[in-house]
Amino acid sequence: MDNPCNKDIMKTRQQKFSEIEKALNFNGEVMEDLQITVKAISDENIELRKTQEHLKNRVAGLEKEVMKMKLGRKGLFEIGYGGTQL
Repeated sequence: MDNPCNKDIMKTRQQKFSEIEKALNFNGEVMEDLQITVKAISDENIELRKTQEHLKNRVAGLEKEVMKMKLGRKGLFEIGYGGTQL
């Protein structure tokens, strides 16, 4: 077998280096895309939590209103006013 000369060794190493460089560039682009996606998801999650909190408060308020209405009707029914009891 022939021993490879320095020129052949350099050519092989240059090809490997080129392949590694392409892979690193690709991975870097993928990482940038992932960072953008994670940021967008995080921002959306923050907005969803705010909406969820608003809706929870709204439901609690409506439940209080319904309870007041039920108690009001019950009171009217007990003293002889109003229609049917809820």
